[in-house]
Amino acid sequence: MKTVAAIPALFAGLSIAGPLQARQLPDRFDINGFSVQCQTSSCEVKFGVTLPDRSGGCVIAFPGIRAGIPDFPLRSVCDQPDIGYEVIMHDQGFGGIDFSVDWNYASGKYLVGNHSIPGSQWQAFGDGDDLLERYTGPKDFSISDLQVASSI
Repeated sequence: MKTVAAIPALFAGLSIAGPLQARQLPDRFDINGFSVQCQTSSCEVKFGVTLPDRSGGCVIAFPGIRAGIPDFPLRSVCDQPDIGYEVIMHDQGFGGIDFSVDWNYASGKYLVGNHSIPGSQWQAFGDGDDLLERYTGPKDFSISDLQVASSI
């Protein structure tokens, strides 16, 4: 009999607790160690991204200067598979670089941030087979103005 009386008291305690809070989304992605460089045979983009509950390292390689740096979106995922990114090199990088990061925080829900890098932060050094082109801007920055999307 005492067990039956305890059950309503248990449920009464649960009803006093407030509703579950929705997952808080970050207001920015913190990017660290950002680098882009191209040599005659290959290019590489490398950076880290920090989210509220984890961080990830990201690397992508693609054809280099000799093959012509592609100006279409190059998409990849980071070592945390729910974090992805895209890079577009305009006019071999000299026309600027568009960079975006996305986080698949729930099934079919993405948080996306974009960052534009001016062509003035893309420089060439050396010549011939020793040619190196690289990003010369800040290595650490934040991407704010994040947007929620249902697809990427």
